[in-house]
Order: sequence, then structure tokens, then C-alpha cells
Amino acid sequence: MQVYHAIKNAIENGQFQEGEILPTESELMEKFGVSRITTNRALQILASEGIVTRKTGVGTFVGKTRPVSDALRSPDNTSSSREMNNSSIPEGLPLVGIVVPFLTGTFGQTIVSTTEQILNKRGMSIVLAASYGSQQNEQACIHRLVECGVKGLIVLPVNGPYYNDAILSLRVDRFPVVLVDKSLPGIPLPYVTSDNYGAAKELTDYLISLGHKNIAFYSLPLHGTSTLMDRFDGFIDSLKSHGITAESEYHLTLSEGRISNGKGQQVNGISDFLNKHPEVTAVFAVEDSLAQNVYDASLNIGRKVPEELSIVCFDGGPVKNGFWDFTHVVQDEAEMARHCVRILDDLWSSDKEKALEPVVLPCRIQVAQSTASVPLVNAARH
Repeated sequence: MQVYHAIKNAIENGQFQEGEILPTESELMEKFGVSRITTNRALQILASEGIVTRKTGVGTFVGKTRPVSDALRSPDNTSSSREMNNSSIPEGLPLVGIVVPFLTGTFGQTIVSTTEQILNKRGMSIVLAASYGSQQNEQACIHRLVECGVKGLIVLPVNGPYYNDAILSLRVDRFPVVLVDKSLPGIPLPYVTSDNYGAAKELTDYLISLGHKNIAFYSLPLHGTSTLMDRFDGFIDSLKSHGITAESEYHLTLSEGRISNGKGQQVNGISDFLNKHPEVTAVFAVEDSLAQNVYDASLNIGRKVPEELSIVCFDGGPVKNGFWDFTHVVQDEAEMARHCVRILDDLWSSDKEKALEPVVLPCRIQVAQSTASVPLVNAARH
């Protein structure tokens, strides 16, 4: 972060004035002896904080807005602008912000409720924000919560191949933050997650124990999302350990050509796949919403679940008016919440070394109505 700190300090010391153009990336690379990637990343973080403004084909200029990092260094919540914008928040109230991808869904709700219960007993409160699966919204949520004067953040990052600059800024400014369900490789931030690899391998092992060999894997794009990559690796290694070839055509990825976005398009895409591959007897979905797509597709083409098609997933949810469920991986969200609060305690007490130790929690498999053995599948077809 040498380039980042040098430019930031130069601006704060008045060496560059508002609206003044900064040295080019090539000049910065030569001055600091770093790569273009390093230089570009430093400028991206500065831009995300409002310290600079980048204009394609023109250059990088000193920005007009108040840097976000100023807010990160103002835990006393005493700035006049903050008092005006947050008059409903009592002065000095200990707040912890939580950013979740969605307000609905099976995963995340217990993390939020357990965290609130723990903090409530301490006289603290939570402020909840939803990113709705967008990194841009996630960044805005983080900025707003910091402006609200939260003393720490718990973030469930959205899936995606790129790091959120706001999260990187939190790291640079040593703001107390814990990531949940995902890690950012190469970025030393504390995180709490499940053993996604082990759970995916165990879930696939279970399908194989039922006699399934032609198993499809249905996921969001994997690249850049540690959780999904771990689940895919567990799936593949389970197949390999049983001498089963992982067929690339059985890997269905949302928004990467095989399956289009939009609920109806997703279901139609799965329907087409199942019709094209009648030999597939089971589908492993990385989350319950995708499992629901598979279930809806099976209804469309008349393949009975589980008699003709088994479906498994992470974080199952009730189907058929709550009387039916997917065989799924159960994550210990309550324990995740307890570790998140413990890590924030470590960060607040300056025990940074302990806080940075990753927490990987075991899962369990909940067998339900969406799986059956292959003999039953074959009997139903004939």
C-alpha cells in the first residue's frame, strides 16, 4: 500500500490541490518501482474513498468529496454533518453494522438475529443494510454505515470476481470488520466461514452412496468467490475418490452462457438440460434458490422428485407449502454469529493477531425428501 499512502499523504499535506491532476500511472510505477496492477489498485482505492476522481483517457484528479477514510477514523461520531444526517441515532450509542446480500433467504437470518441477541445483552444495537447482490450497493451500504458511526462491521460479501474497494479501505484504515461466508485471498481480513469443501464432499458422497454417478453441478459463477470454489472442489474430489469422471457438460453455471438470468429463463434452461441429458439422475445446487429452479424445471418436464431426479443443496428451505424440504447442508449460523462478535471484541481490544485467525466451522447433512436411490429412479422410468 506504499503508493496509496504516499498519494494520500501528499494530498492531505497540500502538495496536490483540489482538481489538480496527479502523476500518470507510468510515472508512479517508475517513482515507486511497482507494477501497473499495484499502481492501479492504489488509485482505485483512493477513488472509492472520494480522495481522487479518475477520468478515462484524461487522468486522475484530486477529488472534491470528503474522503470515506475520514469517517472511518471518526468513531466518536462528533462531526456536524453526521449529527445532521443521523439525528435519530442517539449520540454515543454503540452500534454494529451488518451488511447482508438479501433480506430474504434461508442463509443469513440466524446470523443477524443471534448477533442482535448477543449485542442487545451488552446494551448495543445493530444497523442492518442489504446489498441485494450488487457490489456497488455493498460499497454504498458500507459507506452509509460508517457514516452512521458504527463501531464495527460484519459483512456477508456478495459473490463476484473482484474485491470491493470499500472493504479494502476498511483494511487500510484498520476499521474493525469481519467477513462471513467468504474470504478474500491475499487480503488479511478476519473471516468466519463453514467447511464448504468438506460439506460439499460429504453431500456428494451421500448421493454416490445412493447409486448416483451422473450428477450435475449447478452454481453461480465460481471465479473470485472462495465459498463457491470450495464447494465445487469438494464435489469434484468426491467424484474422483469414487472413480467417477467429472463431465464438464454437467456443470451448469448461471449467467455464463449455459443458464440465462431471470427466474423463467433459469427454469427453462434447466428444463432443456434435463431433457438433453436423461442419464443425469441427480443435481447438486450450490444454494437453495438454485435447487428450487431445478425442482420447478423437473415439474415442467414431468420428472418426479425424488423418484426420477434427486436434488441436494446448501441451506435448504421448505418446498410445497412447507411440508417438503431438500436434502441439504446445514451451516451453524448461530456459532458464526458468536465468533463474529468475539472477533470484533479482539479487534476492539487490539488483539489483531488473534482476530486474524480464520474460523472454519463444521456443517451437517440434513437428509430430507428430495433424494432417493438410483434403483428407485430406474424403476420409476420403466
